[in-house]
Amino acid sequence: MAPHTHLTYLAKSSRIGIRPWHRRHDRRQIDHWPPYTPTLPAHWLAASRASGERLSYAVDLLGVHLTGRISLLISDSAARLGIALHPGHLGSGLGTEAMSLMLVVGRQLGLSTLQLDVAAENIRAARCYQRAGYVAVGEIWRGGYRYELMERGL
Repeated sequence: MAPHTHLTYLAKSSRIGIRPWHRRHDRRQIDHWPPYTPTLPAHWLAASRASGERLSYAVDLLGVHLTGRISLLISDSAARLGIALHPGHLGSGLGTEAMSLMLVVGRQLGLSTLQLDVAAENIRAARCYQRAGYVAVGEIWRGGYRYELMERGL
């Protein structure tokens, strides 16, 4: 795929950029990602059923390709977020960078807080969020699984 030279990023670092999601183009790319190995438990990837305005953003490895997706579920001045990265980029620090860049996007949207929940046994993701400044504020049980609630003020 050709580099994304024509894209406008809402926030970027030296390695990645956050831009609006392009439904058809970006969805086709994700459909061709290899499976996660080992297979991730389905509840790690489950989307929140809460209501609110849903926005999606693409995470691009600059000059290369789509490497992830971040979604926001906005209600009032806070947003619950979720992130999925290409399996080949897990453990590379791109998730931490993307989570940090979402602070810029959140401020642009006029938000005061970003929130998320992470499966308690998903240690890698929890560490990523902690490195990006998110702190644990509680826990919930959903579908027999424990989730840690985390947030970061803007």
